[in-house]
Amino acid sequence: MFKAKIQRNFILFSIFFPVFIGLFQAPCAFSLSPEGEKQLFAILGEIKGQLKQMDKRITELRQDTNKRFEELRLDTNKRFNDTDNKISDLRKDNNKRSDEIITFLWIIAAIFTTITAAVIALLIWDRRTAVRYAVK
Repeated sequence: MFKAKIQRNFILFSIFFPVFIGLFQAPCAFSLSPEGEKQLFAILGEIKGQLKQMDKRITELRQDTNKRFEELRLDTNKRFNDTDNKISDLRKDNNKRSDEIITFLWIIAAIFTTITAAVIALLIWDRRTAVRYAVK
């Protein structure tokens, strides 16, 4: 079985190998006239010049793109920093307002405590006076 596969592969190789060799040798088998070679070299020179120009353009585009991305990154960072500053300013304002509200509540509590103490003191004083007149 294994021997049959080897023989079959050898037969296929011996048939197709010369075909492949012929295919690869065919493009190399022709020759150009001197004028054709000059034209070919002229065309190759033009292609080479165009490739250099394209490479230069690609380099310029790459640099321009990198510059734009850098500007975009800097602008984005600036916006984030501005937003952070605005948020911190709002927090400071809110903290200041909440401190003012707490102070105001302490003032109201002190006033309420004072009024309550005064009312209690008045009740005690009035009770004493009422008891004095009742005893007499």
